[in-house]
Amino acid sequence: MASPPRWCLALLVGFAPAARGAEGVEVSGLFRAGELGSLELSTEGGRVAGRYRGGGACAELFEGQRVLEGAVEESVLVGHLTLCQTGAACGQKAYPVLVFYNSVDGVLTTDVKLDPACASPALKGSRLTFVPAGEERSPPKNPGSASQVAKKKLDPKKNLELQKQALMNGQRLLDAGDYAGAAEQFELGVSYNEANWTAHFGLGLAEFRKGDARRAIASYERARELAKEAKQEDPDLYYNLACAHSRVGDRKAALSSLRQAVKLGFALPEAMSADADLNRLLRDDPEFKKLVNQAWTLKDKSGKKGESKL
Repeated sequence: MASPPRWCLALLVGFAPAARGAEGVEVSGLFRAGELGSLELSTEGGRVAGRYRGGGACAELFEGQRVLEGAVEESVLVGHLTLCQTGAACGQKAYPVLVFYNSVDGVLTTDVKLDPACASPALKGSRLTFVPAGEERSPPKNPGSASQVAKKKLDPKKNLELQKQALMNGQRLLDAGDYAGAAEQFELGVSYNEANWTAHFGLGLAEFRKGDARRAIASYERARELAKEAKQEDPDLYYNLACAHSRVGDRKAALSSLRQAVKLGFALPEAMSADADLNRLLRDDPEFKKLVNQAWTLKDKSGKKGESKL
């Protein structure tokens, strides 16, 4: 099945991101990074450095070698991670990474996409988790899972900060094509505030791009209910819901959602006409053609040029 057009992945996150230069992450001390071993992390001037301290599966790394480095942007480290590798022509290599910091328990996580035919004993799948040394527990499967968050007693202000952090992380991963990671972050956002419709919207986008249209529909529908209650109905949400219904072959629901999207002002007829999922189900449907024409009318009135928001 062909991939949907980029428009179907648009997301307008319902909060203002923190300004660049605001107080960010500062990590320091000894961390255990799974089979990679121990790293000593330090932060200075908005940059994080991690030096190898041994005890892992990468025998070719030496004591004191800098294996992690990069700049901190809010709660994310953007930089490079050096790993040992196995496989023909696969040696030690530094890979670009996004490392996400969870301020609830101080754990950092990243996913690394290795070169084809390469593997690393330091990774569990593609995931690497950095846990502060000395903690009396094993690294959680998902350090920011909803069940863990529910056990934390957070003041409302802190809860809001963590919610914003999770949604921004989810958007970054969505833009980077890491849809499984994006889904985890949006689920975390939902756990901080189940009534935030943009978190459910983001989760639906991630599930849709992972190929699970039915789970996407469930998330979109919850987002739709919450947005309606908050009097914040969004045409993009209904358009994405129409895409998902089309993918599972539900013509009636797809047309209903698309009708509402246009009613709310969706004015991108080019996107509607070119959308692979919509056209597969609705190409010859008279109402679909009528809705495309209505979108053209809206576009002419508004002067929109119809470019993607991604």
